[in-house]
Amino acid sequence: MVAKINSIIVHGFEALPICVETDLLPGQMYTMIVGLADSAVRESRERLRSAILSSGFQFPIKQIILNLSPAEYQKEGTLCELAMAAGILVASGQLPQSVFQDTILLGALSLDGSIRSSAGQLAAGILAREKFPSTKIITGKESASELSRIPGIELYAIDTLSDLIRYANGEISALPQTQYIPANSHNGLSFEDIEGNHHQKIGLAWAIAGGHHLLMIGPPGSGKTHMARACENIQPQLSLPESLELTRLHSLNGTRQMNWIDRRPFRSPHHTASDVALVGGGINPTAGEVTLAQHGILFLDELLEFRNSALQALREPMEDKQITISRARGKTLLPANFTLIAATNPCKCGYFSSGIRKCRCNVNAIHKIYEKISGPFLDRIAVELDFTLNRQFQKSNFSDFDVSTEVLRQRIAAARHRMLKRNNGFLNCRLSFKDLQASLNETKVLQEIIQHFSGQQAMSHRAILQSFRLARTIADYYAHRQIEESDLISAFSMRVFHHYRSQLYSDHAA
Repeated sequence: MVAKINSIIVHGFEALPICVETDLLPGQMYTMIVGLADSAVRESRERLRSAILSSGFQFPIKQIILNLSPAEYQKEGTLCELAMAAGILVASGQLPQSVFQDTILLGALSLDGSIRSSAGQLAAGILAREKFPSTKIITGKESASELSRIPGIELYAIDTLSDLIRYANGEISALPQTQYIPANSHNGLSFEDIEGNHHQKIGLAWAIAGGHHLLMIGPPGSGKTHMARACENIQPQLSLPESLELTRLHSLNGTRQMNWIDRRPFRSPHHTASDVALVGGGINPTAGEVTLAQHGILFLDELLEFRNSALQALREPMEDKQITISRARGKTLLPANFTLIAATNPCKCGYFSSGIRKCRCNVNAIHKIYEKISGPFLDRIAVELDFTLNRQFQKSNFSDFDVSTEVLRQRIAAARHRMLKRNNGFLNCRLSFKDLQASLNETKVLQEIIQHFSGQQAMSHRAILQSFRLARTIADYYAHRQIEESDLISAFSMRVFHHYRSQLYSDHAA
């Protein structure tokens, strides 16, 4: 008889269901694996024989054909070894086929028959939940504790291949479900450690609440890096759907083989990072920082030290919240729903236009540095914070100075709840002009505010949209039903980079 056992394999950045079909034919003892199996899968032949014999079973002295169906895509990894072993045992009559009906087997095999975890196993469990909600899963105890966190699956854990006999006899019970409990991040840094900078702290809170990209500029020692890292602690808790998506991504990428992700990521690549390291790619495509920061923060310290090509590569994922990696084999679409927080000194010495001490840099050299931050890149930034004392606009909503870490976390969570409910699950950073019209009371004063700021700063259409999105977030932060004039003033006043450029041009002219 032909045995059929269900499993899941990893294919690039996907976990795909397969059926392991096993048939025993007369002839010289030989195991053949067909169905576009890669080298790792083909190497399973010797492990299968050793594991089956070590577990007390008989290995068939026949020609064994293992077909990994469907055959259209390549099969990678060792996740289906348990299913292949079970297929051989069913085909040889040592286990009944009926007990594996509506059941998925996941796991790699050791030579002694013990079940090991394999790359992509969490992603496979999550796929089983999404595509086959009524299916049972059999896996090794090594990975069962993490897989038990996936809601809605019936999970059975075994130590060795021989435990399949106990499972077939009904002697193994399903594991209890482990409840998902999100964790609050705490890296030891807090906003209370930095005196002052109240306006900048609130600006950071607005950016995180609405998922808006943010740029901090100011002299050395002004608190940019410390405050950016403290933002990790004010992010909202990770919801279960977000946790499932993040865990699946990291599992497929190999960065976390068997670790559940229960808090929002905070990624901080070094300024020497390549384009591929930031956005993903390579001969065998891997996820970049923009994908690994999904639902969290991507912090780029010393922004002007990054390669210009790397910064330009960020433009697509910053806007589209996804990145397309094209290779000869095909295209891979990866999510990139992150919040960018970038920090930079205004020049090499750090004191250009600071008023603290005289800048020692050549004006032409500063020009070259500022050319890295192109207009299209800057248009995607909604919040620009000046860390030079007394320069940031200080009116309107900035009068609220309760900026402790706990208060900011609570207000951000409340603002997120309001916008997600109103926007059907989307943050304000994804809204269009049409979406925002319902929140605007178009008055003469409102039009004057828009004309004043957009004309003064020569803002593009995209930059104006970013400010409107930010205004909607500020309104949510303060529980305003509509976007008020104070919200709009605060949003447009968050664009300060033009000050440095205008100062640079005036110095150059002088």
